[in-house]
Amino acid sequence: MSLEHPPIIKNADFEVRCLAVYENLKAEFKKCGGLMRTAELRQLGFHSRKITRLLEQGILSKVKTGV
Repeated sequence: MSLEHPPIIKNADFEVRCLAVYENLKAEFKKCGGLMRTAELRQLGFHSRKITRLLEQGILSKVKTGV
């Protein structure tokens, strides 16, 4: 998976938390050369529903399907 862009959110407090999560996620992707496996995201504490939501929002994108 690769990281695309930060989410656009209307609630200010929620926006700050989301941007903080996005920045942490961005740093992790940078450490991994821009690509991460779903298992690596899970190790960082991202539940599969959250990963699916990030994919649906266009924040993450699939590079290829798993085996």
